[in-house]
Amino acid sequence: MGSAAVNATRLPLLNGEAVDALLSRHGRDPHALVQILREAQELQGWLPRHMLGRVARELGLTLAHVEGVAGLSASTGCCSATTSPIACWAARR
Repeated sequence: MGSAAVNATRLPLLNGEAVDALLSRHGRDPHALVQILREAQELQGWLPRHMLGRVARELGLTLAHVEGVAGLSASTGCCSATTSPIACWAARR
């Protein structure tokens, strides 16, 4: 199964309830942002901007901050299976 097929099957997993459960599991703690993003990306396969916005609102952070954390690995130019799971979100927005 190609990565596009995997992403297509994963997209519905992060509905509002799933994002809420993920945030609740981490106590809506802004210090858990990296782990929240990693888990969200693992579940869905990528990090859509609308989901990053929801995470930002729920954690009391700016969207720019959340995008910056999510894009940190992508800015190094490393987008491979061995890099951080949040490494390539920027290429897909």
